[in-house]
Amino acid sequence: MNGLHANLGERVDFINLNIDNPDHSVTRAAYGLAGRSTYKLISPDGEVLRTWAGPLQLDVVTSEIEALLAERGF
Repeated sequence: MNGLHANLGERVDFINLNIDNPDHSVTRAAYGLAGRSTYKLISPDGEVLRTWAGPLQLDVVTSEIEALLAERGF
């Protein structure tokens, strides 16, 4: 996740939700984040554009996010 933030932090807001923190339960439920190591790319209007689970491959995920940003004009 740190690598993604370093590569895309100026274009993407990263929000970390802790599954063990009850204050995050409403947001986690709203986006179907029931377990650990689940990641979602969400548009500014709340649409889930892509979901990943498990370990991330930095180059693959960075490319996918950049393509989605370009496709959406961000």
